[in-house]
Amino acid sequence: MTPTLIRFSDLKKRGIVGNWPTLLRWIETEGFPPGIQLGPNSRAWPEAEVAEWLNDKRIDGNKTGSKRRQPLTAHNSNRGNLSNADTTARGSNPQG
Repeated sequence: MTPTLIRFSDLKKRGIVGNWPTLLRWIETEGFPPGIQLGPNSRAWPEAEVAEWLNDKRIDGNKTGSKRRQPLTAHNSNRGNLSNADTTARGSNPQG
């Protein structure tokens, strides 16, 4: 059986990737399938390989494979929460 091939525009329409630089980075560093070179300026990916890669990323807890920043929470952000020690060290002690 011949595999179904999908092109970059299909990857983009499906919301898998938004641009070529990201796709190339994923191929180099994230294990995204390199696809098949159809011609000098044409590349396509077996749909099953893309689906497998996406499934593996979902299992890892990261759908796209991108390295997302952690959301700011009270546990990992000190913005706006300067203690007296912080203000004293900067020479602006409000207590005197």
